[in-house]
Amino acid sequence: MWEKKGCLSLSQPLFFQEVIEMDGDLAEKLFRAGAVRLEGKYFLKAHENRPDDPLSPIYFDLRNLASDLNEYIGKYLRDLARWENLKYQYIVGLPKAGVPLAKAFASAPVGDSERILTSKNIIFLEKEETETGRRILPTVIGDYSQHKKVLVIDDVVSSGTTIIEALNALSLNGLFVEDCLVVIDREQGGKEELTKYGVRLHSIATVTGLLNFYVANKSISPEKQQEVIDYLKT
Repeated sequence: MWEKKGCLSLSQPLFFQEVIEMDGDLAEKLFRAGAVRLEGKYFLKAHENRPDDPLSPIYFDLRNLASDLNEYIGKYLRDLARWENLKYQYIVGLPKAGVPLAKAFASAPVGDSERILTSKNIIFLEKEETETGRRILPTVIGDYSQHKKVLVIDDVVSSGTTIIEALNALSLNGLFVEDCLVVIDREQGGKEELTKYGVRLHSIATVTGLLNFYVANKSISPEKQQEVIDYLKT
């Protein structure tokens, strides 16, 4: 169990050291798994609406992680939900990367006073490819009752567009959202955008915190870190 010392973010070194000591190095595991890409320029969801924006010098790909790493992250997310005392009746992982994370979240160890989640607590959304990009379909799959609270789980948030599509789909089906869990916040306005919809974003890591760690660990150069920071300011 984590002891609360401040905002849950790898951008805060003291808290990050506590996480390393108790649960190992998630940042290093992601890097070794190839989930952090820094070798090219990358097209993001936000570019579908803003194609003239600069391409990103960093990309996080958590869609095909090994099952043990998904389980490891699921425990982190479950601890974060417990930490923040989040209340919900259902969970939904956004396709594609969020689905295995939601399943890992549901199967993670729980505390004595925490309810056990089953397959009945997991609902699903679908995504389709269109000529202009990908979008969440307005259909909820699974058994659920209306007017219940859903916890949204995803891998990464940038502008928040995909999560907002999910909020709209869930709302159309009589469900509502107050909280969203993600592994990484790219710090590109998604958190602020979601607050306009009454949704709180909770992340394990921020891109700034990860960059600080990778530079300190000599996984990337200070020049690469500055390139990403300059991009985030655009």
